[in-house]
Amino acid sequence: MSNAPSLNLVANGNVRTARFVKLDATQDYACLEAGVGAVIVGVSQLAVGTPPGVSGSTAYAATAGKPLSAYGNGQLCYVTAGGVVTRGDLLKADADGKAISGVGANDYYGAIALESGVDTALIRCQVMLGQKTN
Repeated sequence: MSNAPSLNLVANGNVRTARFVKLDATQDYACLEAGVGAVIVGVSQLAVGTPPGVSGSTAYAATAGKPLSAYGNGQLCYVTAGGVVTRGDLLKADADGKAISGVGANDYYGAIALESGVDTALIRCQVMLGQKTN
């Protein structure tokens, strides 16, 4: 079974690698990095969109108008931690689309941590979309 990203989207702004993403209501299949309180749809690809050394290359998974692959519900992937994360934590987005712990009542979450990590670390997670009800 392949674990390639299952969502084919279009970036509607700069999207960094291994960040939570949300849909952008202004265009079909468009996405942006998720922020605080966002309804998360997946985690952006780990690879940059254009390889280093190629004309127009950037450090982003995708820039505005470019294709973006994202990991969807149930898939295993890496996500960038936005603070201290402990295995088993439900993860939500911070202001930069990084994964943080502390999911409270009515918060949307996008994954469960499969390993622990600290700010800016890439951690393994399983994409698990939902909203905590209590």
